Amino acid sequence: MKKNLVIAISIVFICCFLLYMLIGVFVWSRDVIWIRNYTVKSVLTGSMNPQIPRGSLIVLNQIDPSELQLSDDIAFFVAENIIFTHRIIGIYENYEGTGLLGFRTMGIANDEPDREIVLEANVVGRVVNVIPWVGNIIR
Repeated sequence: MKKNLVIAISIVFICCFLLYMLIGVFVWSRDVIWIRNYTVKSVLTGSMNPQIPRGSLIVLNQIDPSELQLSDDIAFFVAENIIFTHRIIGIYENYEGTGLLGFRTMGIANDEPDREIVLEANVVGRVVNVIPWVGNIIR
């Protein structure tokens, strides 16, 4: 009986450690690491309040940009290692003759749309789940 308890505690400890390491790889890495087309990121600002509060953990689904629709919340690169999460408010086919889709985005708590159009190549993924405040714990 005592041996079974020790084994059970050891298994729980190992699982917790592996989960901690997995979350660490997701959150603290500068690269986007995908597991079965999903990744997680912490939200650092309040531009998407109240739907995605600051400090939330978001789950992103890797998606073909042609499947994105108006009102989808997406994460996208604005610089090499900087990712924003905002809502799509406009979609442009063949943006400025580039042959690429362009997305007009806006933080729902912001007064104006983002200045730059997001090209499909900069889309990281679509937000599929929001876990409020968990991003603060693992940030």
